[in-house]
Amino acid sequence: MIVQQCIHGYSDGHRLLESSTDISKTAQRELAILSDLSGNAGGQTFEPYFTGYPLPSEELYALAMTWPAPEMPRPGCVWTHTLLLDFKSLPIHNNLNGLLALFRRPVENDDFESYHNKVSIEDTSEYIPFNNLFNWVPQLVELLYDSDSSILLIGDNPGLSKIILQTWAQRWSSLQKQYRFCTLSISPRKSSDHYFDLQSVSTDLFRKSKWTNSKIIIFDTDSKINHDLNLVRNKAWIHVVSKDLENPNCDKLREYLDLVGPDFNENLSYFKKLAQVYAEILNYSSDKSIQSLIDIVGKEFPKTEQAESLKSWLIEQKDPLRRSLLPNASRWFVLYDLLNSPYQSAFNLDFLDLPILIIDFWENADTNNKNKLISLAWANADKSLSISILSILAKSLAVDEIIEIGLVHSKLIPFLLTLNPLLLSDVKVWCEININVKEFKNIANIVAQLEPSESRAIVHAAIESGANFAANELEIALGSNTAIWIIEWADTQSISELNKLGKQWRMVIRKYANIVLTSLAEAQDVSEKSVILIAKSIGITTHNKNSAKMFAKVIEKHKRDVQAFDTPTKIFLLNVGLSESGKYAAQLISFSFDAIHESLLLNRMSPQEWDQIQSKLPSLGIWDTWDKAERLRRGVTQWFVYNSRPLEELLFVTDDKKYLEQLLRSVLRTINGREYLVFGFDKINSYSGEKSVHSWKIKLVKKIIASYW
Repeated sequence: MIVQQCIHGYSDGHRLLESSTDISKTAQRELAILSDLSGNAGGQTFEPYFTGYPLPSEELYALAMTWPAPEMPRPGCVWTHTLLLDFKSLPIHNNLNGLLALFRRPVENDDFESYHNKVSIEDTSEYIPFNNLFNWVPQLVELLYDSDSSILLIGDNPGLSKIILQTWAQRWSSLQKQYRFCTLSISPRKSSDHYFDLQSVSTDLFRKSKWTNSKIIIFDTDSKINHDLNLVRNKAWIHVVSKDLENPNCDKLREYLDLVGPDFNENLSYFKKLAQVYAEILNYSSDKSIQSLIDIVGKEFPKTEQAESLKSWLIEQKDPLRRSLLPNASRWFVLYDLLNSPYQSAFNLDFLDLPILIIDFWENADTNNKNKLISLAWANADKSLSISILSILAKSLAVDEIIEIGLVHSKLIPFLLTLNPLLLSDVKVWCEININVKEFKNIANIVAQLEPSESRAIVHAAIESGANFAANELEIALGSNTAIWIIEWADTQSISELNKLGKQWRMVIRKYANIVLTSLAEAQDVSEKSVILIAKSIGITTHNKNSAKMFAKVIEKHKRDVQAFDTPTKIFLLNVGLSESGKYAAQLISFSFDAIHESLLLNRMSPQEWDQIQSKLPSLGIWDTWDKAERLRRGVTQWFVYNSRPLEELLFVTDDKKYLEQLLRSVLRTINGREYLVFGFDKINSYSGEKSVHSWKIKLVKKIIASYW
């Protein structure tokens, strides 16, 4: 470490004689005052003394040694050698003895040239303990760190100066920068209008000097009348700090303070608190748990941003000192302790590298430890650490592991699903874990915040698993998307699987029928499964102007697989056709007629199915109403006549000669039916090219027209 220096002494007055660095006038004035004799009653002989104080304008700390200079012509002259320490080089712990070795008293006729150069010291970890322990040191510690007052020590013990120097060396950097002390203050000393924090004077000089200052605590180290020493010594933190002053860093206190103290900058009041924590650590007896230490730190520093270095140091194992003091308190056990602590919210979770820690734990811990961790986290699920742990588990573990957790901690599963709703995209989760409607309501709201593709996967998994209870809550959370995604699911299933779809899901389609139909009408490719599912879901109540076109295209695509469409589906398609007009509606009627007509003739249609169709069919006379097949034929022919659809479209409704003849006779029973047949017949015959209608059908029309006459 490089150190600047300067020398002060007598030369027509006390002045700066040489310096290794430029010093501002403000700092020169401060140095000139504090390098002079510390009072007027010192005389020509006294023991050399030390002075320490900051020079804030230079960002330097002045550590000085002063000797009497009786060889000078004026009484009371002194030599003062000052070492100027860069603030950045602090704290000084290990190097104190090396610093003291740099001090040199000028000799007679000295040209002071040697003080013009910088000096250096080597880092050393050597600490020299005192030969004798001082029974007043604990009281000094209490005065220094448990009050804000300046202190004057009175005594003749030769070790007094060394103790005072150690009170400076003991502190972390910010405290060292502001500390002011003098080991021989013949009168009260000040720096920047602040009384020195700690000063001392011999008993004889105290009597001779004018030490009367109510702002300074006077402590006689030789007096028998002091505080109860046993009471002071029984305070563990005082014992630790006192021991460190007398036997520097014997318990690694200074290493600890260097690590955790800088968070508090120049706030001396925290020295005591940090020392109290360290005393607890030194006296800690538990093999693994450090919960009481966590509680002490969390209670003393309840805000996350307070004492971050201390908290990090305590709960991590990165620092060698921490590992040596608490060797068995592994990060796993620290995790348990934090979960048990009512002060866990005081700790910043980033210190733990929590995701890495939890995954490492889960991969290496046995079942008992895993269950212990989950139980602790679940018991404190309102705390941030617990939520973080459970969230990491929910997002990191495989579905099978989540299911395994659910077997032991069934009530935890809904909470895990709120932390990671994507688990619900796996069918196994729905099948293996019990979730009731009340619990699922919150989960559904979180599902709504996911990406559409993620929400879709969850809807499909719920359908696949048969979780019908989820339909309503997902519909509330996701709206019409739920219905569209149900239709998309249907496209991936076999037709037999569609029959297993629960009523709750079909009700969602029914609710959003218009939106579903519009969406499908705009789609490029719609499957027959979508049509079947829509038919089973929305019945005859809903359709829109694009429905017939969409369904007609689907039928055209799958016309070779007519068995794919059962009677209920064809009833639905017939209703759509009868509700609209145009060629696509005609195609739906033609596609549906034969199956429905035959079902009515053979009396195979259920009352529920008939209820769906009869509202679209005309009522007949009182004697004919029973004939459902005739009502169907009459309804179909009326639709063609009233919508002025070409006769050839009607002729495509059925290829059964008997059914077609019955249809044509029903036309004659319709208003303007005869004109419709005659006009249509003439138009077909007027075609010059090949006719699209079978000749037998044309002959049949001619026969029906002739029979009318």
